[in-house]
Amino acid sequence: MLLNHQKMKTGNKKNKRVDKEPQLTDNDLILRYREGDANSFMVLLERYECKVFGYIYSMVKDNEIANEIFEHTFYKFIIKLRREQYNLKLKNEFSSWVMRIAHDLIVSYFRYKKAISPNDGQKDKHYRERKRLRE
Repeated sequence: MLLNHQKMKTGNKKNKRVDKEPQLTDNDLILRYREGDANSFMVLLERYECKVFGYIYSMVKDNEIANEIFEHTFYKFIIKLRREQYNLKLKNEFSSWVMRIAHDLIVSYFRYKKAISPNDGQKDKHYRERKRLRE
């Protein structure tokens, strides 16, 4: 999946907006997504992808690992939304919630990376394999 943050890395400055209804709040979009509107997820993804990816990349300093953590962040986001683990009564907390998911995944990545022997040049490869096994 080629996302806007990846286009920005390649120098393509076009930012095609999916958000055709800017008046909708994050909570409105979450409600619509829970009711089956897949476009609502795309709007949320576009709203937050640059912020979330930028944060992840600033921490891990590796584009491939940052992309994997980014994808895993939104995978967890979808799972938690389907299980209704996000409280819609909280106003303007969605951004913090998604950033917290990303932060927790970054911490997990560094914990795992630290657990691997520093002499092992395959650290990141092992992390990706371990992550795939968990899914």
